[in-house]
Amino acid sequence: MSGVLLGVVAGTLAGALLSVVMVQAARARTTAEFTPIPVLAASRDLAAGVLLTDADLIESTFPAPLVTPSCATPATRSNFVGKPVRWRVTAGAVVRDTDLIESDPDCAARVERALERLDGGTPETRLLSRALLQRHGGAR
Repeated sequence: MSGVLLGVVAGTLAGALLSVVMVQAARARTTAEFTPIPVLAASRDLAAGVLLTDADLIESTFPAPLVTPSCATPATRSNFVGKPVRWRVTAGAVVRDTDLIESDPDCAARVERALERLDGGTPETRLLSRALLQRHGGAR
């Protein structure tokens, strides 16, 4: 009978020890998952088409599972400054590379060729073409 009692006590202790180890491992994983990561957020509401400036970005933190490679971080700040915003970004929102319009040199060349085919065009088309070229890295 004492052997059975000893077995029950040993099993209970082993189960309790396993539970403690599992709880500690879960706590460590949860802490690592929700460690705040530095990101850059919009310091004000940004309208579509606005060129992003250094003053438009403020440092903030976000939980690690929510930070993706597209998020602006202090290390990638220079990749974001000077680029036009694709759509409205609200103050406090993390800025992502998908929020920006990338310059496209090939697009600028295509616009240049199309403009050469026009015979001067109207004042409106010339204004639009200049805006397109500026946005996509061309010069006119």
